[in-house]
Amino acid sequence: MGSARRAQTPNPDFLSADRFVADLLDPVARSFRAHAGPFILQFPPLLRRSGLDPLVFLDGLDRFLEQLPRGFQYAVEVRDRRLLSEDYARVLARHGAAHVYNAWTAMPLPGDQADVIPVETMPFVMVRLLLRPGATYEQQREAFAPFDRLVAAHDRSARGAARTEAPRSAEMTYPLTGVPRRSDGSRRNRRPDADQLRRDKQRRQHVPDFW
Repeated sequence: MGSARRAQTPNPDFLSADRFVADLLDPVARSFRAHAGPFILQFPPLLRRSGLDPLVFLDGLDRFLEQLPRGFQYAVEVRDRRLLSEDYARVLARHGAAHVYNAWTAMPLPGDQADVIPVETMPFVMVRLLLRPGATYEQQREAFAPFDRLVAAHDRSARGAARTEAPRSAEMTYPLTGVPRRSDGSRRNRRPDADQLRRDKQRRQHVPDFW
């Protein structure tokens, strides 16, 4: 009951341009403008959770983007397939914002999203590869923990069950630091030399197939 009541309580700062500008854009403008890339405005699957009508959300998004300063780029990431529509595309186009083509549990694949929101109409392109369609965060957390390496695709056969055993060969493990590992996955207690750092960097540049 408590969680249900909380879910029904409106957030007074939802789509508040004033709050977004004061808490984020103004500090970035003062100290980091020259290095700032696009701001991703990520919205959870709020239609299913709140019962909010898609047109009501798009109207609020339209007003929100209208009030934002023009000195930055903005990209919108939605996680509800019902929002992928011509109305949504028109809101983005009106304000020069981009759609984030995301791979996520309940969303079509990025290529299918591009059928509705054509890539060539975007001011810039952003893609986020998060979760395979149908996969849950909890399943992936078990499969990838403790999040200290990139795991090759063939090492994740138990994706929906318990986390797979750590890979034993160097070819299957991609450390996120320059500290080399033994075959059992533990780190050696020595500082990496320049050659080791260079080899680690080359391995990290090889990103395994996530799909």
